[in-house]
Amino acid sequence: MEKKENKIGKKVGIILLIFFIVFLILFFTKILIMYGLESRVNHFAESSNYHIKTVAYSGDSITIAETYKKGEESLSLMRQIAEDDIRKITTYSNGNSANIYFDTNEDKVAILNTTEIPMISRIQNYLHTENLGQFLLSVLRNSIRIEECNGKECYKIEGYFDNLLISGDNAKTTIYLEKSTGLPVRVLTGTEKTEEGEVSTFTDYWYEFDQVTASDLKEPDIYLYRVEE
Repeated sequence: MEKKENKIGKKVGIILLIFFIVFLILFFTKILIMYGLESRVNHFAESSNYHIKTVAYSGDSITIAETYKKGEESLSLMRQIAEDDIRKITTYSNGNSANIYFDTNEDKVAILNTTEIPMISRIQNYLHTENLGQFLLSVLRNSIRIEECNGKECYKIEGYFDNLLISGDNAKTTIYLEKSTGLPVRVLTGTEKTEEGEVSTFTDYWYEFDQVTASDLKEPDIYLYRVEE
């Protein structure tokens, strides 16, 4: 009887050891994947010539944003579409001051030479964490698999703790990162309830590098706007 129990105990121990080894292999594989993605995206984060386009879907509204950056200069366009209401904001900045143009269904207003420069879209590292402990916790909590998104082969990372997107210690999001570059292709931040049911809230991303020229930084015609002092 005792020998039989010993055999069962050994088998259980071997099974537990196999599970532990598999866990370690998967854990370190995720670390290598995420470290590689972060290293690749940091290369693009240093670029001073880029074009970023994002389309954000939230309930019944769509927000389209584009940023053209060349050196210190940048031109940002943001258009929000919600039912019959369309709002557009165009911002030109030379790095020291900005001209901001507001377009609505009712009016066109320009604010010139303001030093309160709005934030522009930048190359984001969505895998960034504050310290090693937070990084390891995030690796434990997330799942990674390969999936196509917007025609690109991506790593789909679910349940990742993300300081850049959502505040709160328990915040989670789902990110599609292009395998070859580490750049985000799609970021899902949750769901919203609408009359048609629950819909996902997400943002799609497109990028171009070293293609922006002076013609892309052209401001709107000031004579079409009412200048606000």
